[in-house]
Amino acid sequence: MRIGVNTRLLLPGTLEGIGRFTFEVLQRMVETNPKDDFYFYFDRPYDEKYIFAENVHPVLLTPPARTPMQWYWWFEKSLPKAMEKDQVEVFFSPELYASLKTDIPTLIIAHDIAYYHYPQHFRWYHLVYLKRFTPLFVHKAIRIGCVSHTTKKDLIESLNVPPEKLFVAENGPTPGFSPMSDAERVDVRKKLTNGHPYFVYLGSIHPRKNTTRTIRAFELFRDENPESNHRLILVGRMAWKTGKTKSAISKNKYQEDIIHLGQREDAHTILGAADALLYVSLFEGFGIPILEAFASHTPVITSKVGSMKEVAGDAALLSNPLQTKSIAHCMSALYKDPILPKRLVEKGIERLIQYSWDKTTNILYRELSTLAKGLSKNESLAANI
Repeated sequence: MRIGVNTRLLLPGTLEGIGRFTFEVLQRMVETNPKDDFYFYFDRPYDEKYIFAENVHPVLLTPPARTPMQWYWWFEKSLPKAMEKDQVEVFFSPELYASLKTDIPTLIIAHDIAYYHYPQHFRWYHLVYLKRFTPLFVHKAIRIGCVSHTTKKDLIESLNVPPEKLFVAENGPTPGFSPMSDAERVDVRKKLTNGHPYFVYLGSIHPRKNTTRTIRAFELFRDENPESNHRLILVGRMAWKTGKTKSAISKNKYQEDIIHLGQREDAHTILGAADALLYVSLFEGFGIPILEAFASHTPVITSKVGSMKEVAGDAALLSNPLQTKSIAHCMSALYKDPILPKRLVEKGIERLIQYSWDKTTNILYRELSTLAKGLSKNESLAANI
């Protein structure tokens, strides 16, 4: 099988959401299917570590797809031409972008449709492109993988996608996140906070991530628990529209106890030594940091809406992301009840069992094989029951 893959989000440095999904799935798929040829289509110079085996053929296409005009040219001009040249049999895009100018059977991945629910969080010219082309992409694709049942339901209700087009292929835990010994936790805290306990947020920083309310909730928690000496650590890049987050830090009465570390390769140790993960986004298609916390045996405070509630189940404290008091209340509950964190960790360990990158990779490879063989829709559905 000759598989063309959109790998434009396999970028050097720390991988985020879609990039992490792309990496984990492709690494496994390539290594377990050595007889297949994978054509990785990059839009900028790539890191050799992403060329997982000899059956991977990297192809650099121009232009770098960073703006709507460049997205259009890359997906509608450069990519179809390259796939025709490479005699690709099936196209796999690990994001909700496809090419409208190719007849090659296409499978795309829906992580979320945040633009539909929170248009104010997007640049206007990005929003114009997404509104225009996303419905066309989901119509063009033969199969669409959804990273959660919440996302699947959202595509059906918001974009009127036929349910028979959709299947669920969930994220898995990021390798490298694991429980730490008490001595290791003490050592990490000494380095980061001079030994003080802390809450941690993990992820990029932009309005949808709700970091402004998270920061205000930390202030309220400290006010309500004056004996506490907790710190708040933010791990992630400042992405876009970060003015309110920066202002929330500068105006916080405990601003000296708020630490922004940016993207970190040692995020696993930072999370492992935290009292809890604060991940109270307004909207997510999945929420990989929740699984990372489960794997680290770190309690989780997350949102009671959408996929975060689906992923966390009963293994986390659920808060109303729109209410600062609700977030602070969960922080206080963990702080005051010594039994609660242990109980959440135990439930998180149990919850983690159902999420596996190997399982996701197998589902996706089976779907790609079905598309490449050109089976009918009914045969395709029957093959996946």
